[in-house]
Amino acid sequence: MVLTSGKVVNIQVVDVSRSELRYRLYGQTQGPILIEKLANIYYVQYENGGMQIYNANPARTNNYQPYRPVNNYKPYSREELPSSSLTTQIDLYIQDMWGVGTMLRKEFNQYVGLNILGGSFMSSWYEYVGPNNFGIINARACGLRLYLPCVDPVRAYVEITPGFTHLYVADEHTNCFGFDFSAGFQIHKNVALGYNLNYLTNKNGHATTHWGRISFLF
Repeated sequence: MVLTSGKVVNIQVVDVSRSELRYRLYGQTQGPILIEKLANIYYVQYENGGMQIYNANPARTNNYQPYRPVNNYKPYSREELPSSSLTTQIDLYIQDMWGVGTMLRKEFNQYVGLNILGGSFMSSWYEYVGPNNFGIINARACGLRLYLPCVDPVRAYVEITPGFTHLYVADEHTNCFGFDFSAGFQIHKNVALGYNLNYLTNKNGHATTHWGRISFLF
């Protein structure tokens, strides 16, 4: 926010009325709500590049400064994911079989996250009788999730999460070490599309399964 006096203030807009702008200082999501009269505001520059001009011809004083990005400017504007937030992820898997899963995640910043704890179950469409005769049960924890710089609101991600897998086919049961490798794009704050490789191994051998994945974030 640039005032007609030339002062630059880094803010998060809360509400705009006919005469006033209500805001918090940037990064203080629980801070007090402050008020500035529109008559005192030259313009507001938003992170997505948009600009709202309130006074086209401000009185330029000696300390007037044009808008410039501040040091803590973040290219990804998801204010709903502060560093302390937790995200619940619900997954749907599909290939020639189907699967469902969930994961509790923590976002440290717009580039790094942690998959805390989750699980998934996969079964067949038609090659086996169904969940009673074929299934892959996965338990996963302590996975690393990395994001690439984004073009808001899309950002690419990669992640790897280790854990335990129980596989059964009819009466045969097998326990394995397993991990999920995933990559894809978060296309909305609540939706992500990706690819998931499920790797299983024990002393008898190893196997991989490949899945398309739709994730819903809450």
